[in-house]
Amino acid sequence: MPSAPTLFLTLLLALLSFGLCMGALAMRRTQGLAPLMLLIGMLEGLKYHVAAWLVIDWPGVGPVALGSLVSYINLLALMLVVHLRAGLESARALAWGVVAISLIAALFNQLFYLLAHQSDVQLRLLQRVDHLHAGIWVLGVGNLLLLIGLVGVVLLVEWLRQRRVPLILTLLLSLQLVVQLDTPLFITLAFGPQALTANAIAANALGKGLMALVFGLMAWTALASAQGQALPVLARGRLLALLGAYSFRQRLESLELELQTDPLTGLYNRRYLERSVPDILRLDRQRGDPTALLLIDLDHFKALNDRHGHLAGDHALRHAAVQLQQGVRHHDSVIRYGGEEFIVLLPGTGAVAACAVAEQLLKRLSELSLLLGSGEAIHLAATIGVATSPEDGTVWPALVARADERLYAGKRAGRAQVVSRAV
Repeated sequence: MPSAPTLFLTLLLALLSFGLCMGALAMRRTQGLAPLMLLIGMLEGLKYHVAAWLVIDWPGVGPVALGSLVSYINLLALMLVVHLRAGLESARALAWGVVAISLIAALFNQLFYLLAHQSDVQLRLLQRVDHLHAGIWVLGVGNLLLLIGLVGVVLLVEWLRQRRVPLILTLLLSLQLVVQLDTPLFITLAFGPQALTANAIAANALGKGLMALVFGLMAWTALASAQGQALPVLARGRLLALLGAYSFRQRLESLELELQTDPLTGLYNRRYLERSVPDILRLDRQRGDPTALLLIDLDHFKALNDRHGHLAGDHALRHAAVQLQQGVRHHDSVIRYGGEEFIVLLPGTGAVAACAVAEQLLKRLSELSLLLGSGEAIHLAATIGVATSPEDGTVWPALVARADERLYAGKRAGRAQVVSRAV
């Protein structure tokens, strides 16, 4: 193993690279992907012209380039976070943007190499420029494998998640498989199978395996901001469609809609809440209009499940979804927040009007009975907490938190009621 200081500095570079990328990604709402792409461009430049000189020796095994340990795996982990959190459009732009940046960096690499060998150009600091002369074929292979890795790791993640593999294992397994295959493929294609030595494979397997573990844990931590909510999973049989979307052979809209839709109820899910609701709130704020958020929790839902079974519970959730959708305007958003909780977003609606809508929804749920398979008719009840922007906050987490406080106040006060202010 490398020395403790070497490992510490390498891990510090990994944490800094990924942390800066997460910070740039957080600016996506206001600045788009521009800050992230600029940062990636800077990191790619450092990879070519600084990290290329740094090779870490694994005693008894062999050397590993720092760029392979940090830069490549950082991009794979970043790709997973963007795909799962920001959506297909952003992930596709990232994948192709990264390849474009890498190709441009490679082009400058070649120009620097040619300049370095001119008789009237002096090298004042560097005495060797061997790393600049990679060759068009080698650079082309590297960028092709980069694109394959970025898209392949996404396909692996979706395939594993369809099989209900826990998210942390999904991220770690996907990253490990891609990075372990990358080195032998690159060496074989770029330099020929005769260059593929046991030491080269072992050194890269150890180094990249360790860094894949580190970046996988960082990606999992970044995605854990979902606060326990499940990330949407692409339907089975849609992996080829996902590959088509990344290769521009299929439109993104249908796949993106699928990822933003709850499969049980057909309502929007948390991904829609995170991606689209901030834009709705911002638009109302620019217009000077209020926005109301209703947090709805079905009363005694566990008792219904225990008495009638989980299939009846699923039936009840679908029934509630239909009643909520039919009880609001076409431009209002009905979202399944989790379990038996729903969110209704009412653009351009103040507290008084929102309470009136909430009361009408309670009435629909209680009056329109649900017929179970046994023939028994039941009536659903719910408690609703109401929050409005800007009084209760200007971002959706603040509105949900305030509505949640009022919802549980309503639960304590006897359930089946609307609460729009602190009690």
